[in-house]
Amino acid sequence: MRVDFPHKVKITCTDVSKWDQVIVSTLDLFGPDTSRWLSESTFDDMTFSFADERDALLFRLKFSERVIADANNTEQQAYI
Repeated sequence: MRVDFPHKVKITCTDVSKWDQVIVSTLDLFGPDTSRWLSESTFDDMTFSFADERDALLFRLKFSERVIADANNTEQQAYI
């Protein structure tokens, strides 16, 4: 069964020490089940993709200090 992950949240982190906290908290909140969420990372940011819009909203509320929506509202950006 193929699962789509259309709800994306991109986190840009200015304090690298917070990365571990985000990952551990994400695992605690959503579990290791990759049918609910996936993540990709670059040097400066991480993008979390969710199958369910409610999970993406919960993630944004938990981890963002400021959230910026793009024009089509498919990707959110959070700064921590």
